[in-house]
Amino acid sequence: LGIDKRELGLEKYVELTRQRIRDGILPKAADKDSPLVPVLNSYRPFLMTKDVDYVTTRNIIPLGKSHLNAMVYRSQDEVNAVKKLEEWDWVKCFSPNDTKINFKIPYDYGPQKHLYEPDFMVKLENDLIVLLEIKGTGGEIYGEDRDKVNAKNAAAKKWVEAVNNHGRLGRWAFDIARSEVELEEKLKAFLDTSDGKAVA
Repeated sequence: LGIDKRELGLEKYVELTRQRIRDGILPKAADKDSPLVPVLNSYRPFLMTKDVDYVTTRNIIPLGKSHLNAMVYRSQDEVNAVKKLEEWDWVKCFSPNDTKINFKIPYDYGPQKHLYEPDFMVKLENDLIVLLEIKGTGGEIYGEDRDKVNAKNAAAKKWVEAVNNHGRLGRWAFDIARSEVELEEKLKAFLDTSDGKAVA
């Protein structure tokens, strides 16, 4: 076909670059006349914690500020986050993204479609709901590749913008915390007691 084989080897990186540029442009290109809006599932537009009911033999931590009585945890970072969320009085309530809640955000990475599952939904005293990802720095360095993490983050930010544009599903935000100190700083940055809007 007259194609240099080295060009075929680069196709994967060309596609990743295309996706990264597209993900950065789409939210900015949307305007008031044609905003990003969510496509709700006609049969199940809302997920409810009341539907979560099962028995497990995995490690759990009890919950107080949640409609769930316990959370299955995968890392000590998640346990530390739960302890802090329970402690802070400016956190109204929170829910871990349990497998039975099944909250997933679709995103593209490479040739396949994927689903991103944030760790928590945290409701602050100003009623803002923060999609929260707990990421130990070790997990980012040794786990997934950086481009995949960026694709997940871009998808979560687009989801938040679309839901906020909908206007009837509350106010949402998204962030990642890589330490307990960062967790407090980032969540507090979303507090604005004068008008109840996100400031970050």
